[in-house]
Amino acid sequence: MTDSERARLVGRALLDDEFRSRLLADPEQAARSLRITLLPREVAGIKRLDPQTLAEVSGQVQQMAGRDGHPGVLW
Repeated sequence: MTDSERARLVGRALLDDEFRSRLLADPEQAARSLRITLLPREVAGIKRLDPQTLAEVSGQVQQMAGRDGHPGVLW
């Protein structure tokens, strides 16, 4: 996966709760939905992610982005 693809995948996972759930359940299928092909080591890395920690980070990013109903600090 390229740096650009990685940024799209991570960004989508942090800002889209449904996509994040699909990514954690089936990394290859979720990545394919973005036209991204994962290497086996990338799939393994995603499967090692802690869902709770990822959800917490996502909440923080969404808050900073103003997606929680509060003014954003990123834009």
